[in-house]
Amino acid sequence: MKINKLTPGKNLRWESSRMMLPEHVQALHDHEVEEEKVAKPVLDDQEIETIDRLLRQSLEQSQPLNIEYYDQGFKKKTDWIRGPV
Repeated sequence: MKINKLTPGKNLRWESSRMMLPEHVQALHDHEVEEEKVAKPVLDDQEIETIDRLLRQSLEQSQPLNIEYYDQGFKKKTDWIRGPV
């Protein structure tokens, strides 16, 4: 069976003329960014003490530390290297 614009479930007439307005493209992009956002984590006292201990060890021993932090809805990562003072 040959597919044409009258084939059920097909609309080849408009297939090549699809386009999106710039406003729709921006709205789609904004929606995708919003979907990636995460809730701000709540740290208890034990987690804060663990973070503090790891930071102190890194400073004392001049060891690199990978840090993941929250920034306006997103998780960000950085490598923190502190040499001797």
